[in-house]
Amino acid sequence: MYWLDRSPEGRSIHDGYVYLSRQYGHPIATPEGMVLEHRMVLYDQIGEGPHECYWGCGKLLNWGGKLGLNVDHLDGDTLNNDPENLVPSCNLCNRRGIGRSGRVQ
Repeated sequence: MYWLDRSPEGRSIHDGYVYLSRQYGHPIATPEGMVLEHRMVLYDQIGEGPHECYWGCGKLLNWGGKLGLNVDHLDGDTLNNDPENLVPSCNLCNRRGIGRSGRVQ
């Protein structure tokens, strides 16, 4: 796996997403302490859940699992992990790319 911008603080960029290491004990971190920054920021903002899909499909979502909560970036910029730019999304709405289009409801 190729990582860019490896920093001593444990912040790395890979495939257009920011990864954080050494996040041991965070509820959505892997056992190795890795977590995607946008997922951690949204979790810290909205909590465990369940949460309704932002895009209005009506699905209730929880963190974790193959069909669990996805995080969409409203402006389509995957490096903009400002809490106001992140919303919960179901797997189907996320795959449709609604958030990545930069379209805001």
